[in-house]
Amino acid sequence: MKRTLNFKNAFEELPKESGEYLCYIDGEWIVLEYSAKHRLFNAFDHWSYEDAYKGNIKVTYWAKLPEM
Repeated sequence: MKRTLNFKNAFEELPKESGEYLCYIDGEWIVLEYSAKHRLFNAFDHWSYEDAYKGNIKVTYWAKLPEM
């Protein structure tokens, strides 16, 4: 099965919905949670902004994971 991912530059566009995304960080690919409420990766909507900001990870590129 072949899937095509549409990568976005995180400095130009962030996801519109909270959820898991495939992210590129410092030469590595990792799946991270994204909080649309806080507009941060590695964060959850139900966290306080302070907790979300402490744990956030700067992402270079991201893509929505394909549905299985």
